[in-house]
Amino acid sequence: MTGYAQLFSSYHILFQTSLFWLYIGCLLTDLISGNIRAWVTHDVDSSVGVRGTLKHLGLFSFVTIFLPSLVMYTGDMVIAQGVLLYFVYQYVISIIENLGLLGFSVPEGFADRFRRLGNDDDKEDKK
Repeated sequence: MTGYAQLFSSYHILFQTSLFWLYIGCLLTDLISGNIRAWVTHDVDSSVGVRGTLKHLGLFSFVTIFLPSLVMYTGDMVIAQGVLLYFVYQYVISIIENLGLLGFSVPEGFADRFRRLGNDDDKEDKK
């Protein structure tokens, strides 16, 4: 198989996995929930929005450019899937933070693990 055909095959294999589509869903959910949170909490800031959008775009570019090449050169999906799983994990944390800041109920023991969702007494102690 030629280099381009092998790379195209790697793209096809990676983008057909359910983990890739879970990553896309988490990315979009985080982007949307972050914007909704900013509006609801009256914390809209264009520089924060642009920075966040560029972060998402950069990470998406990394996933769509680097990971298929990694699959092609290693011949294995394990590393690429591990990277995607880590990104999904980070997006889930961000989504939970956004929902908690929007006022949705997050279990107390769970919320205490998140810096943004900790109770106000903890925040005062850290100052």
